[in-house]
Amino acid sequence: MTLWNVGIINGSNWHEEKVKMAETVYARLDLHTEKVGTPVVLAGDFNAPKRETQSGIVPHEGGGLQYRHYLFYGAPYFFADGGEKREFLFRDRWKRAERSLFDPAVGGWGMVDAYWDATEGVKRPSTEDYTHVVHTGDPSHKRLDHVLVSGHFDTNRCTIWKGEVDSIDGLGASDHAPVVAELAGPEGVSE
Repeated sequence: MTLWNVGIINGSNWHEEKVKMAETVYARLDLHTEKVGTPVVLAGDFNAPKRETQSGIVPHEGGGLQYRHYLFYGAPYFFADGGEKREFLFRDRWKRAERSLFDPAVGGWGMVDAYWDATEGVKRPSTEDYTHVVHTGDPSHKRLDHVLVSGHFDTNRCTIWKGEVDSIDGLGASDHAPVVAELAGPEGVSE
């Protein structure tokens, strides 16, 4: 089993660096899962996505308004969008980086979010079951911390400890609540 911890910088003001971190995490783990094939757990503070529900994620827009049409560093390239070729903009890169990490249909790397994959527990949108309060953000509550697991694992339960029901109030000790996943997997690997 391989366990990875991630801490992607917060805020949209980091622009290129934040996107590079998300792309690097995805690329390294995608290569690892494809070439090595060992069970993988990737957990930590992703500072993404903007919002999520059972039907999918709503990625960030790639920085403030002034950066929505900003080309990423290096030689620009084009891609087909509904049959029409257009330049790949910074916001496109940002959205793709977040979708690659959190949307199995886009990432294609066999990693799923333990929160949505869990067999037990109520699944709620990230605005209701959150790990972070963004005092100046829209939305003001986000689930920025995740446990992603490879297909080798079954997720029994995944909870966010923010003081509800019988959980510890993780938001009292940190600005991010802990995400706790109970996994069943190869050779008796659990929790």
